[in-house]
Amino acid sequence: REGCNGLSKPDCFLRVWVKRFKLSSPEDIVQHDESYSKWRQVPFSIGVHLSLGSVFAFSVFNTPLSTCMGVVAPAAGDWGVGDILPVFGCTLSFFGFAAAVFGRSGFYERYGPRVCCLLGAISYASGFSIASIAVNIHSLPLLYLGYGVFGGIAMGVAYVP
Repeated sequence: REGCNGLSKPDCFLRVWVKRFKLSSPEDIVQHDESYSKWRQVPFSIGVHLSLGSVFAFSVFNTPLSTCMGVVAPAAGDWGVGDILPVFGCTLSFFGFAAAVFGRSGFYERYGPRVCCLLGAISYASGFSIASIAVNIHSLPLLYLGYGVFGGIAMGVAYVP
């Protein structure tokens, strides 16, 4: 492919995809397109930070998650709050881990904030989807995987740039 000399297939695919959808770094778009307004980015930045900031309101989920099977009060098979609270810690751990890994690897500088926010949005949506499946089938490990792992990685990818 054009412009992929010496790059691996995933890197080449991502680079071509980024250029095709104008997701590259701001310098590539702003300097070459006079009609581009930087103010177009503001609503998207606010949206990203509002959605990623919602993880800090995790305590809102404690009561609904601890009464999944018993609608008004906890039933015998429901999770206790002590089972649910470490999900938040898992999320923040993966947030720090992902931010460090992506930051040290130069990923943010190489692909810019648009790609990072897009990958973060995809990961965050995947995490919430997996977490909703976990609640429906009443699987605590799946809740940790969805909200904890994928949600934390999404924060690490999208929050930093």
